[in-house]
Amino acid sequence: MNRFSARVFLVFLLLAWMALFFASSQTRGYALRAFSTADSAYGFYDDFPILPDKSLLLFQVSCLLPICLLLYIRHKAIGASVKFIATDAAFLIGAIIVVLYWPAASVLLAGLFLFVYPWTSENVSRNHTYWILATLFLIALILRLEKIPNVANSPLQPDAAQYVGLAHSTTWLYDTAHREPFLAWVVRILAVFFPIPQDYATSGYLPLRLFTVYLSAIAAPAIYLVGGYFVSHRAAFLAALMFAMDKAFIYRSLQGLRLELLILGILAVLFLACAPSVGRFSSVWRAIALGIASGLLLLTRTACVPFIGFVYLWGLWRRYRTVKYYLIAAVLCCAISAPYFVYCWMEYGDPLYSGSYHVNKFYYMVVYGTGNPDTSSVPFVTPSHLMFGIYPWYKTMLLTLEGMADTLFGRYALRLFYLPFSVILIGASLVAYIRWIKDKERIMLVVSMLLLIGPMAFILGMLNHSSVVFDWRTIAHPFPLMAYAAAEGLLYLVGKAFSSTRNAC
Repeated sequence: MNRFSARVFLVFLLLAWMALFFASSQTRGYALRAFSTADSAYGFYDDFPILPDKSLLLFQVSCLLPICLLLYIRHKAIGASVKFIATDAAFLIGAIIVVLYWPAASVLLAGLFLFVYPWTSENVSRNHTYWILATLFLIALILRLEKIPNVANSPLQPDAAQYVGLAHSTTWLYDTAHREPFLAWVVRILAVFFPIPQDYATSGYLPLRLFTVYLSAIAAPAIYLVGGYFVSHRAAFLAALMFAMDKAFIYRSLQGLRLELLILGILAVLFLACAPSVGRFSSVWRAIALGIASGLLLLTRTACVPFIGFVYLWGLWRRYRTVKYYLIAAVLCCAISAPYFVYCWMEYGDPLYSGSYHVNKFYYMVVYGTGNPDTSSVPFVTPSHLMFGIYPWYKTMLLTLEGMADTLFGRYALRLFYLPFSVILIGASLVAYIRWIKDKERIMLVVSMLLLIGPMAFILGMLNHSSVVFDWRTIAHPFPLMAYAAAEGLLYLVGKAFSSTRNAC
């Protein structure tokens, strides 16, 4: 891509984003609320209660801490002897705005972070990295904790309530029916310290919400750390900042569900299986860590089997590690996760019953059945039978492509990238995907993302032709890879558009 084509594409994306302001009142509201940190921006979600009289003083004061850290990073980078009065004034004005007008907090923090980040260097010193990680964590945490009062006394969503119920009802670790057991284990541990109330279904269970909020805050610096090994430090930083500010993931972190466990598990498996060997830990301990992370990821979502198998085989083929390394990890992964697959096989005749249950009891039922989950008039179907038995192969391929396109570039991408300039970010990701496909190392990221979306792309395409609204949280876990692509594509386009040479390189 040369300078001219990069400029044309950026202008096209800018015009496409501006079109949101004129397409309809809904798209205009979405585009405007993307800049806001206020409760009203979350009215996009039907079950999010808005508290107009909520006290914000604690969160406004807490938000000053990352602003101070950012200023410290800036002064540490330029040297203690150098004074920048304009910079100090900008941070002071920013702090005042946060205290006086909270809805501007996320955009303001993003602007200050972009101003402070050491863009002139490809790599960041370790000491500098620590401060960036701490600031990312604090930004993500404060923006999420600020929404806790809205949901503190609200009933849990049905899926979360079911996991809380499983913590009571299971007789051993793996007998969790169609629900993968890891989140139920987490609830059991939480219940040791914070007893579960009898009326948890109506009163909620705040410790579970706080747990997923903290996991979501941890995911922001984790995205930055892991991304540094697969994309540039700059792209990894922007991806982490997107996640920290993204209203979609702020909202989801409040629900006490497994999305954060999925995201951290995916990052851990990618890093331990395919990233360069670094640090003081021996390969044996890293293999053990990979096996544990893989096993727990499968116990969070069994549909991750193809992803885990692929990254193991890819790492072996590219010789990132030895055969012994992946063998140790695979054995440990199977030892942790196999009891649940055996349980499903013995109890229901299907080792992948968890995925089959949801396909049969909801997705297939609402399209071909009566909509009643208890009906016996519709036979039980597995995902493979639905995709290749009921639908002809060509229809399955078309629906899968439709679902993939909707996830990466369509309506569901807009739901996942609930950020300022979302259309520009989504469009820029296309450039990165093309570059990754042409790269013999990073094509692994594209394949991993497609495997993580997996059969849900087909289900999404199928439901697009029904009256059912697809739940976007089931395709939210590949977001770190999508954010890496958006960040890298944007940086590439901007770099090309404002480069001093006209020719492609």
